[in-house]
Parts: sequence; structure tokens; C-alpha cells
Amino acid sequence: MQYHTDGSKAVNLRNPPDENGTKKQTYENHDIEDLKEESIGKHIAIHGYVKVIRKLSSNFGFLYVLNEGSQLVCVLTAEGDSQIHKTVENLKPLSPVRTYGQLRYKQDGKSYQGSPFLDKIELAVDTVEVLNKGLQIQMPATSSAASNTTWQTAHRHILIRTDKRLMDGLKLRAKVASLCRNFLESQKFIEVETPLLFKSTPEGAREFLVPTRRAGLAYALPQSPQQYKQILMASGINRYYQIAKCFRDEDMRADRQPEFTQLDLEMSFASGREVTQVMEDLIRHVWLSVLSIDIGTIPVMTYHEAISRYGSDKPDLRFGYEV
Repeated sequence: MQYHTDGSKAVNLRNPPDENGTKKQTYENHDIEDLKEESIGKHIAIHGYVKVIRKLSSNFGFLYVLNEGSQLVCVLTAEGDSQIHKTVENLKPLSPVRTYGQLRYKQDGKSYQGSPFLDKIELAVDTVEVLNKGLQIQMPATSSAASNTTWQTAHRHILIRTDKRLMDGLKLRAKVASLCRNFLESQKFIEVETPLLFKSTPEGAREFLVPTRRAGLAYALPQSPQQYKQILMASGINRYYQIAKCFRDEDMRADRQPEFTQLDLEMSFASGREVTQVMEDLIRHVWLSVLSIDIGTIPVMTYHEAISRYGSDKPDLRFGYEV
């Protein structure tokens, strides 16, 4: 998508004349993390959130725009719109903005964020557009948008904007889920979404109950899709999988919380070794795709061997301590 300096959408990359016959500059819409060498010299529009504003004089300063963990330095000079500096002075950190300008290499060559390409470039700003003026009033009054800012509970979701680790964690989670889906579907598994409301079927933990409008009746949130997948097996679906939400009304522990997500699968007409082989291949595929690490062959031992050698059914083989 392309934009004019007044924020209206442009039809194409050319400069069509306005009502007075004057051509308006058009801007290509780009994401910060997708900027490449080919974008140098182009007039582009960047969306993001204000991280830091540094005014060095009345007509010169810097605006740091942050989006999905990537940062771009925007240079504010007297050559752009005369309203830029007045607009920037009234901005709060984390305000959503769209900046228009020409992408160029930096003059000083200083490094700001450690990104090999983004550290070399800057945006010579023509216009700054505030996308949601009402949001500025609701934002907390902070002097900066640093990743170590302490947020109140009501604004804690905004931390994702400033902490690249959290953003990268969400991207990694999405990538792993996609890899699992692609691998299992290549193994002829079928993804089936099972219901979240079911009758109470006590297993090993307390359940969350969801009351209904009928007195004395309530649903329970599933601890796992156990019964559903068994029904699917009986229905003739030989290979099922689901990235399932599970709920358990238990006290918080290091490895347990009330709501969690698990990769759940089931196989018909399969031995135990066939099931573990599929899981080993899946884990090997994920590690190789995400971390470029080949974990090789996963060692297998029986329960009797684990207990007799290590005294535990989940021994830590890194230390090699045997009974």
C-alpha cells in the first residue's frame, strides 16, 4: 500500500496531480524489520510506536520509532513539514504514529540497537502523522519506553511493544506451532478442534466449572482432550492431533499453572515404539528448523533399567550419576 503526505491512500507509485495540478509525493508502506538495501533512496511510510524523542534544537531532533522489536531512527529537520516539530513536542512515548520520509544511510554511522542494517540507515522525515490521538491521553505518563520500565497491571500488555525478548518469544511460539502442524500433517495426522465445554469427568486434578443459566447445571473446562480423542479413535480417525488448551484448578507450581497449552495427539493401530518414534522425529525436526541443531538419536531405556541404574524414572543423563 502507498500513501500521500496527507495520509490518504495512493493509487500507485507515481505522483498523480491534486486538484490544483500539483503532484503529491507518494510513499511505499514498509515494516521496519523488512527494510532492505533496495529501499535506500525511496520515499517510504513507516508505522510504529514512539520510543524516544530527542529534541536538539527548535528545528532539529530525532524520533525513535519502534515496531515488533525493531527500531528506526527518524531525523527531524527544518526541511520537512513545518508542523513536524510542533506535532512531536505534543507526543507521548508509545504513541502510534506514521512517519513519511526518504530512507538514507546515516551520516555518523553510530550503532544504536545492534542490528547490522538498521544501524546504518535513518529516515529523513517529511511528515509525522499521529494515528490515535485519544490513545495518548490514556497512556501512562512515562518519560521513556524502555524495556525495563515498571508498568502498572492495567498497562502491562504494552511491555510487549518495548521488550524485544517478549516479541521474539511470541514469534518463536508461532513458528514452533507451525512446524508441528506441517510435520504432523506430513505424517497423515488430522487436526481436530475439540470443545472446551464438557461434562465434569474428574481425572487427577480439580476442574474449573462454568455455571449455566439453568439452576444446578454447569459445564467443566477440560483438563485435557482425553475423552474426545478416544471418541475420535473409535470413530475411525486413525491419526489425530491438536494444539489444545487445558485447564486445571490447582495451586501454582514451577511446572503447572491453571491454563496451559499442550500438543496432544493419538494414533490407532500403533505400537508404543511407533508413537515414540513419531515424537522423536517431531522434536528432531523442530530443533533442527529453529536452532539448526541436530540432536541425533534419542537414547531409549526401559523403566526397570532407569530405576535400577539411576533410582529415578526421569534421570538426568548429563551428570551420569548411577546408583
